[in-house]
Amino acid sequence: MLKSEVLLVGYAIRKFSFKGEILIRIKHSDLEPFLDLDLLSVDIDNTLVPYQIEKIKTHSKNQIRVKFLGIDNEIDAQKLLHKQIFASKKSIDFPIDTSKDINRLIGYRVDDDTIAIGTIKNIIDRPIQPLLVVVDSDNEFLIPFNRELILQEDQKNQKLIMRLPKGLINLNN
Repeated sequence: MLKSEVLLVGYAIRKFSFKGEILIRIKHSDLEPFLDLDLLSVDIDNTLVPYQIEKIKTHSKNQIRVKFLGIDNEIDAQKLLHKQIFASKKSIDFPIDTSKDINRLIGYRVDDDTIAIGTIKNIIDRPIQPLLVVVDSDNEFLIPFNRELILQEDQKNQKLIMRLPKGLINLNN
């Protein structure tokens, strides 16, 4: 399955039980389209590995609890943690409007004009201004989410091109 055929659902954030269940933080505001899925794919070393769903249900307002077929203990579940979780676009029953939900940006690559900064791993929702948590191989950066800083959003390639104030990235080190 190609990444163009899938939708980033969210991230496996922690184990739920000793029976192999995991919690997935959903990056979309509506959980309903994901509760009827039979299959989710996990990005393991840049390869989408499909897992059949044995049981799925809502855990909290932005999390689902999933039990995959064949993942029956904590050791197997641990291998899936902190991985991106995807669903086939064809398997989602109705279109998800992601245009207003900034959580759609999780997984996007961030560039400052022409310099690669990293990948958005999370979004910290703050009352005044959300923060993008951007990681590269060595560092984690907090970048304020401000539409005026965005030069271009490339949804097809999941890339955000920004014009960041000079020295902002160095503040995080």
